Amino acid sequence: MSAPGKLAPVSPETRPKVLIVDDQPSNLVALEMILAELDVDVVQARSGLEALSAVLWHDFAVILLDVMLPELGGVEVATLMRGNTRTSHIPIIFVTAKDRDDAIMFQGYEAGAVDYLFKPINPMVLKSKLNVFLELDRRRRVLEQRGLELGRAKDRAEAANQAKSRFLATMSHELRTPLNAIIGFSEVLQAEVEGQAAEDVRAIYGAGKHLLSLIDRILNVSKYESGRGEVTIEDCDVLELICDVARMVGPLLRRNHNTLEIERPEEQVCMESDPAKIRQCLFNLLGNAAKFSHGSVVRVQTGYEQVEGEQWVMIRVKDEGIGMTPEQVELGFEPFTQGDDSLARKYGGTGLGLTITKAFCQLMGGEVSVESTLGEGSTFTMLLPRRSREIGPSPGDEAGAAARPALAPPWERRSTGGSAAASRPTAAGEGPSRQLDILLVEDNTMNQVLMERCLRRLGHRVTVAENGKAALEIWARQDFDVILMDIEMPEMNGFETTREIRNREAALGAHTPIAAVTAHTFAEDRRQCMEVGMDDFLTKPIRQTELQKLLTRIRRPRKRWANDSPSGSRSHGN
Repeated sequence: MSAPGKLAPVSPETRPKVLIVDDQPSNLVALEMILAELDVDVVQARSGLEALSAVLWHDFAVILLDVMLPELGGVEVATLMRGNTRTSHIPIIFVTAKDRDDAIMFQGYEAGAVDYLFKPINPMVLKSKLNVFLELDRRRRVLEQRGLELGRAKDRAEAANQAKSRFLATMSHELRTPLNAIIGFSEVLQAEVEGQAAEDVRAIYGAGKHLLSLIDRILNVSKYESGRGEVTIEDCDVLELICDVARMVGPLLRRNHNTLEIERPEEQVCMESDPAKIRQCLFNLLGNAAKFSHGSVVRVQTGYEQVEGEQWVMIRVKDEGIGMTPEQVELGFEPFTQGDDSLARKYGGTGLGLTITKAFCQLMGGEVSVESTLGEGSTFTMLLPRRSREIGPSPGDEAGAAARPALAPPWERRSTGGSAAASRPTAAGEGPSRQLDILLVEDNTMNQVLMERCLRRLGHRVTVAENGKAALEIWARQDFDVILMDIEMPEMNGFETTREIRNREAALGAHTPIAAVTAHTFAEDRRQCMEVGMDDFLTKPIRQTELQKLLTRIRRPRKRWANDSPSGSRSHGN
């Protein structure tokens, strides 16, 4: 027998229990004989205290409770049961030998009774009323069982989701680590070789970037399918975002001899949303338009639209390309589909661009739709909530709109050509204005060589630590302008190392800028880096231009340590 307060689960197949409470043994015998014809288990109680004890051990479908009981009457018992969350659901039928008295009946209903039976009891009436409550109890137990099953299914789904998240984080790290070396070394070599070798290196670099793009798309789809997407709200000028993306897709458009026309709105189109996700959506839609069109015009429109009395932002991309059949339109936003296999063979790609676009639009509270005719082209329309606050001149402010500088069509700018010099990284000396002492904490030998080479080309002094424990020992002896910290390392990871540095600095009144340089790419990774005290975050594979921007952004004037010794070393507490 289980202890009170720990009832065993009751399944729909378990025989329901009925509690009968009466201080007269003959009445209990009579009630039990009537109930013998029903498929129930009967429990007897001869007082109010016995009844309260019984409900601690059993889950009853219904209680037949005598009103007149010694010491603790039926109304008091019912009141106590109603005040307990574990017994408040049990229907109580009062049994009394008194004549019908409206005052007494009202008092019983107030205490929580659902019905009354008057002695002598009519067996047919008793069984009829009990059957109603027994059926209700059966349905309650079915619902509880389904709730338990749903709870277990939810737990399994959450566990699977967590496993998927861990897998995605691991795959992101494991795939990006070797890509960091492939892309990084090929970028460095572009500035050091010429002729056919330079062309070969550029081909390696391009293939690495393409592979990185495919990995990012697959990971993005998996991340948003598991509900792990996040939105960073910022003020956005939609036209600026369109022109930014136009610069990126210019080569794709020119490859198929397409031109891009942006219809400039009469009013400035502003919104509060996630600019990075809007750029990605635009890049996907314009990239598709460029890929599936040839020798035609791709048009982009933007403006405000009223939806159920609220102002939303519309962004439309229209092409004159191959178009789609109704069946292909229906499948267009499904992952890994391109309408049919022939499109995948002819045009390439993963078929994830539209899937990511739809996921991002929905994450931002909007939607994307498509209209298409086979052989005539397609029109994709994103509709996103504007939110509340405006930026700059309000819509309709013609003076403000006129004062905004006209953005030159970036897709019409002349190409810099295909020489090696055009694609070389920024030369050393063009980064931060002074030479920096940098502590590089990285356990991967190939990445150590690559990062050290890039940093020295930018004119900085570099000290390498192969893990967090070694980094602490070096940092204790030498002052650094910046620490570049990997996250996943043996012995002591980047989070633990940063936390320890910040703890020691708190007592010394100093702060060394620390930037995470990691193959972990999810938002929670960035958030965790900030929580342990890092100042910035850079994702592998590392581009030299991005590394240079990071150092310019993060570097700060050196602070003197309170206990600097003449030799420049400093002591730390344990």
